[in-house]
Amino acid sequence: MEKVIKVRPKTNYVIEVTFEDGFKGKLNMRPLIRDGITKDLKDFGYFKKVEIDGFGGIYWPNGYDICPNYLREIMEKENKRIVKRKRVTFASKAHK
Repeated sequence: MEKVIKVRPKTNYVIEVTFEDGFKGKLNMRPLIRDGITKDLKDFGYFKKVEIDGFGGIYWPNGYDICPNYLREIMEKENKRIVKRKRVTFASKAHK
């Protein structure tokens, strides 16, 4: 099971997360913040209250939480998209 050991809120609703195995990355939380339980996170002051729970996931005081396995999964997917975009940009510039 994955386990978060550090979480830091950054600007623009991004969190920086470090896992127990050393994997580290940033995740843009904006797409996950809508209505319902995530509505409180629209307030950036509240968003910054993110903490690590006893199971190695992250949570906010209103009870909204993300389990560590799902968090890792979406972060890895986001990182792959970023790398792919950078490769495409680099390849496009190389052909000019």
